[in-house]
Amino acid sequence: AQDDPVGIFMLKNGGVFTTTSDILSDNVQYKATPVGGDATKVTFAPANTAETIYYPQSGNVDFVAYYPYGLTGTNAGQVTTDYKYKVSVATQSTATDQAKTDVLYSNNVVNKARSKTDPAALEFNHALAKLVVNIKAGDGMTGADFSGMSAALKGFPTTADLALANGNT
Repeated sequence: AQDDPVGIFMLKNGGVFTTTSDILSDNVQYKATPVGGDATKVTFAPANTAETIYYPQSGNVDFVAYYPYGLTGTNAGQVTTDYKYKVSVATQSTATDQAKTDVLYSNNVVNKARSKTDPAALEFNHALAKLVVNIKAGDGMTGADFSGMSAALKGFPTTADLALANGNT
């Protein structure tokens, strides 16, 4: 959607997060603009033009990106100093809360070994799954019988760390 914030990292080709000199651009916020009204295709522009990511004059680089963007920190929605995105699904009572848990991750082959003459096309995948429980009236029940009812799933973790190096939680 318009202005959705993503975090983008540019690393040396084959670089890793554990080697500081491999990180050429560190968690730079970019914002999305849909292309031609198609929400599945967007262009990204830096949220702050002073933080624009530029390709090196020569050589290749790799990109890692995630959504929604988070500052450095240890709270949900933030990126730790060891490059883990903190996720919490504990609060999902509103549509806004649910949207914050739609975590996307991009570190696929199309982002590898890119150069200024062969730019990356970020392709995102969902890092989490959404479970919807639909309760329907059956024998001896009507929709009115469900008034005030709720469903709860128990035994599932409500927090996780998304490792930006590989997308694992």
